Amino acid sequence: MYRGYVYYLNGETELAIKDYGEKIKLDPTNPDGYNNRAGLYISLGEYELALDDINKAISLDNEAALMYITKGWLYEELED
Repeated sequence: MYRGYVYYLNGETELAIKDYGEKIKLDPTNPDGYNNRAGLYISLGEYELALDDINKAISLDNEAALMYITKGWLYEELED
């Protein structure tokens, strides 16, 4: 979980995205990988990819406030 974040902090966003993708492959039922990757996609302006990931995260855990915060950030970026 933290390796992807460290990649992001070091400006290696593509490596971070790949790392979260691997996390998702290892455990596709854990919403954290989708949520974290959605945040990276938002920072890159890849809003459709972000929306897909955050919707998947919410479908896996619709009670986690963090998922809705990420979705709110996405809508803010979209000015929606």
